[in-house]
Amino acid sequence: VFLKHIFLANLFMLFTANVAIAQTSSDNYTETFRLQRQNQGEMYFTKANELFKDGNYKACIDKINDFLFLFPGHPATLKSLKLLSNSYKKRDQLDESIKTDLLIYREYPTTEDGLTSYLEAGKKMLMVGRLKDGKKILENVKNQLYSSKIAKDAEIELRQNLILEEEGFQIKEEISKE
Repeated sequence: VFLKHIFLANLFMLFTANVAIAQTSSDNYTETFRLQRQNQGEMYFTKANELFKDGNYKACIDKINDFLFLFPGHPATLKSLKLLSNSYKKRDQLDESIKTDLLIYREYPTTEDGLTSYLEAGKKMLMVGRLKDGKKILENVKNQLYSSKIAKDAEIELRQNLILEEEGFQIKEEISKE
């Protein structure tokens, strides 16, 4: 009976040691997989960035969309979204750029990057003639409390837009007099 208890105790220790080894192997495998995945994502982002620098904005957009699909939650997601917005803007796809800027703001609302993207969305809305929406966004940015610098930029945009509207009104009055 005593030998049976010693045998069972040794068997138990052997089993728990194997479980600990298996757990350590699993943890190492998980960490290795995570690092490889992160490196692959970085390579995708780097390639997209090179395509952007080369002026190949369409290929850049495709590469970033692949990146966002294949590597959700990757540390380079924010940089990729900003690059995506810039690529759309370079291709004069302002509506897509606005959507991307609003997505950045929705994901990062209290960061400087998020607020800057929101500001950019408002400016682009003014560019495409969505004056009411653009002004509303600029007013929101102007009144937020997270960044006084970005709030000041929004205020400047609103003032410039007001000046342009007034000049446009004066030009329309002169045309109608003739």
